Amino acid sequence: MNEYTARKPLYLMSINRVTVRYGSGSLAVFSGRNCRGRYPLERISRILSTANVDWRGDALFACTRARISIVLIDRRGGWHGTIEPPLVQLSPVVELLDELVTDSDYPDVFDNFMRHLRSKTLKRWLSKRGACADGEFERKEWVRSYVYGGQPPHDLQYDFRGLLRALVESRLHKLGVRSRYSTEAGDVLDLAGHLCELVYGEIVMNSGTIPVTTSDTRASIRFFQASVEDYSQSIDHALKALQRLLANRVRRWH
Repeated sequence: MNEYTARKPLYLMSINRVTVRYGSGSLAVFSGRNCRGRYPLERISRILSTANVDWRGDALFACTRARISIVLIDRRGGWHGTIEPPLVQLSPVVELLDELVTDSDYPDVFDNFMRHLRSKTLKRWLSKRGACADGEFERKEWVRSYVYGGQPPHDLQYDFRGLLRALVESRLHKLGVRSRYSTEAGDVLDLAGHLCELVYGEIVMNSGTIPVTTSDTRASIRFFQASVEDYSQSIDHALKALQRLLANRVRRWH
């Protein structure tokens, strides 16, 4: 069992109102007085919760102690925020990112870096697909919209960014890397957001003709989970590339 499957995400996507409580090392989900399920904290990697879920304070505290993040999403899968436990130990990457955002040229440096990663992602996809009708038009559309604009040329009916945000933030937290970095000018470098957009493009590329609709949330989650290891590896590769970039900048300063 590898690091991505040892624990499982918990999707609390109930259409009806439910309440989450804590007891004996587990989260219990209640509909009225009826318990719909119990989920041991030691088996949970991250939690995705919609507006129909009412959280008891003891359950929130238990998740924080267990270092489990709770990502708030809507019924379409869009991200609305995260209840994230504090980092116990910071990675050296955090200090390097804090130094990066103090430079006035950091937006150009980081934008060029992300553009490079998006270009590599697109090239891998095009290489797998091979030549096809309208291929050149499609390639130019993706280069213009995704590589240079940061967004795929079209969206899916189900917005996977909430699911991706949970995966990205979970991975960052495990590595001791913060999701966001404040600049001296008052701006924020949303590292998790940039990584989400990078991999979201990959999801759109791989969706093909698979019907992913707003009316079938479970099918959308199954579609996402089927390739979650690939997306996790894409996140790891991006973080390793970022670490190399930051290390090279430090060597140039010295």
